[in-house]
Amino acid sequence: MKRNKMLDVLGQIDDNFIQEASPEKAKDILKELKREKRQKRKWLRYGLLATACSLLIALNLWLFIPFKVTPPSVAEFSSSPYYSVIQKLNIANFKTPKYKNNFQKLIRGGFFPFKATMDGGMPEMNEYVETTDNQVNGVIEADLIKRTTTHAFYLCQNTIRVYTIDKENSKLVTTYEILVDAEYIETNCEMFLSEDGKRLSVIIPYVTKGEYLRVLELVSLNVENLQNITEIGRISLNTCYSTSRYVDGNLLIIGNYTVYRNVDFSKQEEFVPSITINGERTFIPIEDIISPDVLTNSNYTVVCKIDEQTLQVEDFTAFLSYSQAVYVSQDYVYVARTFEQERVISKNKVHRTTMTEIIPIAYKGDGLDIEKSVTVAGEINDQYSLDEYEGRLRIVTTTEESEEYTDGRYNSTKSVKTNANLYVVSLESMQIVANVRNFAPDGESVRSTRFDKNMVYVCTSIYVKDPVFFFDLTDLSNIKIKDTGTIAGFSTSLVNFGEGYLLGIGVGESGRDLKIEIYTEGETGVVSVCKYEAEVGYSQNNYKSYYINRQDGLVGLGVWDNLNGDTSYLLLHFNGEELSVVFDMPLESRNSYFARMILVDGYAYVFIENEFKIASI
Repeated sequence: MKRNKMLDVLGQIDDNFIQEASPEKAKDILKELKREKRQKRKWLRYGLLATACSLLIALNLWLFIPFKVTPPSVAEFSSSPYYSVIQKLNIANFKTPKYKNNFQKLIRGGFFPFKATMDGGMPEMNEYVETTDNQVNGVIEADLIKRTTTHAFYLCQNTIRVYTIDKENSKLVTTYEILVDAEYIETNCEMFLSEDGKRLSVIIPYVTKGEYLRVLELVSLNVENLQNITEIGRISLNTCYSTSRYVDGNLLIIGNYTVYRNVDFSKQEEFVPSITINGERTFIPIEDIISPDVLTNSNYTVVCKIDEQTLQVEDFTAFLSYSQAVYVSQDYVYVARTFEQERVISKNKVHRTTMTEIIPIAYKGDGLDIEKSVTVAGEINDQYSLDEYEGRLRIVTTTEESEEYTDGRYNSTKSVKTNANLYVVSLESMQIVANVRNFAPDGESVRSTRFDKNMVYVCTSIYVKDPVFFFDLTDLSNIKIKDTGTIAGFSTSLVNFGEGYLLGIGVGESGRDLKIEIYTEGETGVVSVCKYEAEVGYSQNNYKSYYINRQDGLVGLGVWDNLNGDTSYLLLHFNGEELSVVFDMPLESRNSYFARMILVDGYAYVFIENEFKIASI
């Protein structure tokens, strides 16, 4: 041992010094040192070679071991009451690898091994367009603004701002902040005001601290004494907020709950919707979960019926693999599921068509009763694509058709074609009793729809030159169709403006500027009466931010300058012949999503976040 240490020390000394110190032994010592050095280099080479071989083996394993092409086993959860749901979600959330292994992925597709995903199946593209100009009489929709004869309540996220309605003397009288344990609060907070003006039901969607879960909080407030607003109670749903209605003393809350790919099936809260009352959490029972045999996405549409006075949950159900497009009539909540219908053309070719299943849910009884469904071709755009009238459900859809070809290794999609359809369904039999298929030029899709009793208006679009179609459904055996022909721009919202006029709010020829146009039915088609155009942007997907007054011929909305971003509130008047500007009120807030206006006794009151402005008109 000492000899080895001595040799190690000597190995650090220059050979010339050794030779000078002991000439007679220098030869032997130097020979021994060289032998030791050769032996060390030999073992170093062996070590490097072994390491290189290990790395090469690991690299080959990483490159060429095939990717897993089947979902992982969930047999360990077979005793769970939700096992049938777990099996479906496990398949729906499993993404089949595009490539056979990492080598193929690196060579053909580029490689990004650490890219995270939070995708919960197919994304929903489709995004809700709601309105304070209630779609259905007697079915009240939540909004940021509610009022009594003397006061206006405006919701700025989780803060209630109460103003007097007193012309130039109007002012802010109180504010009330609803406390939630939130990382951040969503922008789509809304509220209802009871018929007696004494109770506010506030809906606050937010993301929780720490766990970052999406929660919908329903908070009931007593506002009888504006100087002492008090909380009555609250309910929490672990869903995203979609929409809500108030009908006959009941609140219908509709949410969206997404199951993500990295779900832990041992934790029910990660894949089953639940509701929390007074700190007690209740998961929706398996018998109240409706789902198809094969899931097209892992999103739930959750429907909850709550007594507005007592906050008692009367029923709670969920639809797995259904979309967020929800329409509420005076009797039913309609939920929809979009999927692809396949038709095999040959061994290597499949034809696909988008289809939609629509389920009515009766809510007027003690709970929520699922009725028989109907399936139509195409996909619905939003809630305005459905309408119930005189025992019939009318539906407007966009159909997309495609052909997929495979040679066993690669898939390619060709011949994509879109068009628009109108269906009429008997609510008694849930059978299609009339339809108009492919009424638009090929390539067009539905941009907006409005129903007015037996009249239907549909704007389709391909780029920014498209028509508005008019349908008369008085005689279903002889449906009459008229259109405007090719026009510049398209309408993102169509509104029955009264007196035989149709209001279109949309974009002009540039596809960026605002165009507001008035249409009417002519002898041979739908004709444009007048239009207003400006180089400004507007909120295209939030119809609730528009002020619609048919009696006085007024339409208002928040807009922003496309060049500098300055915002203002624009109010227009239609006198039967032309649209003119009543005022263009500058605003400090940059978010027109929150803009609201009410008109009382000739005074316009404009609300947006912390701003409040008044104008005499």
